[in-house]
Parts: sequence; C-alpha cells; structure tokens
Amino acid sequence: MKRLLLVMMVFMVGMLTCIAPQEVSANGIKKVAVFLDTPATAISWVEGEDVVHMVKEKSEKLFPKTRFEVLDLETCQMAKKIYKEEHPMTYSAVYTNEDGTQTSVSTAVDANSYAYSTAMMHDVVVPLKISEAVEVGKELGADYILMLRVTNSMPTMSSGFLTVTAKTTVKCDVRVLSVSEEKYIYMKEVTKDGKSTAVYAGAPSFKNAYKEAIEKSLSEVEIDTSRY
Repeated sequence: MKRLLLVMMVFMVGMLTCIAPQEVSANGIKKVAVFLDTPATAISWVEGEDVVHMVKEKSEKLFPKTRFEVLDLETCQMAKKIYKEEHPMTYSAVYTNEDGTQTSVSTAVDANSYAYSTAMMHDVVVPLKISEAVEVGKELGADYILMLRVTNSMPTMSSGFLTVTAKTTVKCDVRVLSVSEEKYIYMKEVTKDGKSTAVYAGAPSFKNAYKEAIEKSLSEVEIDTSRY
C-alpha cells in the first residue's frame, strides 16, 4: 500500500512538472501599447476613424492574440497626451509657410503653451523620445510599444485628357520599442504615393488619395514577432 502511494505521489509530481510550463506559457501574454502620431492635415483629408481602424487592424495582425495583447489605442493615446501635457517637450522641424518659404523650428515648450499650439497648426508632429515613451509604456503596463508616425505632403492637383487627379505622398515611420530594454528592436520607414482620378464632370477625392497612400504604407510593414 505504501509502495502504491509512493508511486502515485511520484506520478502526480511528474504531472505537475509537465503542466507548469504550460501555465507559464498561458500567462506569458505580452502587452503591446500603440502610439500613433498623425498631423492634423492628414485627419482633415481622411476620417480619423478610418486611420484608427487601419492602425488597429494592422496592430492585431502584427501581434497575434495567441502571444500578445494589443492595448486599447484610445487609452494609449490619452496616456501619451497626458504625459505631454505634464512634461516640457522639445520639437525640431522645418515647415513651409504660405509664401513658399521655409521656417526651421527647434525649441523646448510646454504642451499647453502657445508655441506648442503654433507647432501643431503647422503640422509639426512631436514624437516621444525613447526615455519618455518608456515611462508611458510602464504606466500602461506594456512590454512593447508599436510607434507609428505618419506624415504627408499637401495634396496636389493635376489634369490629363478629360481627367483630374489628386495626389499625395505619405511617409510612415514604424518602430517597435522594448520597454524593458529601453531600445528600438524594429525600425522601418515607408514612403508611398496615393491618388484619386475623376473625369471632368466629377471631382477627385483627396480622402481616397490619402487613404490609398497610408494603406500601401502599412501593407509593407512586416514584423517577425516570433522572437519577442
């Protein structure tokens, strides 16, 4: 009887040993925050909901649910916004004035200041630095941060034989930041053109031109997350 109990105990210990790694794996889901920086003109040419939908769809495709939990985009954006409001930001950019001249901007401002508002009016996107993004990522409990910075040229019009075409160029800067390592583990920049053509009886759609460009940019972003 004692021998039988001993055999059963050894069997149970073996079973627990086999099950333990599976439990660790099941609970080892990594959390991914998503930070999206998009200039105001982009949202004016295409519905904000369309951009958010495209980013959400791409995020979930890049980070499968079997191994990752992609955090709510709106929650991540609000956390980023609050951080910018509470901390002085530094931005550097060159923007084009109405008369065609260019102005270089490089200064440290508070997110609530007039200078910051002016930068936003000129579509100066102010992305977080690594150390800043890590802070926000830790607040969100994220293991990784998918950072997308979308910039675009102003749409232009061109005419052909009985047609009018609207064109725009979108640049998509994609990075994955490891919160624990405090460094980028993936970086890629994609530039794509989008256009919309109509016959003279109609009008081309700036929205469709921009949407096509950003969809083409996101389609080229492929990340091997199997090693994360």
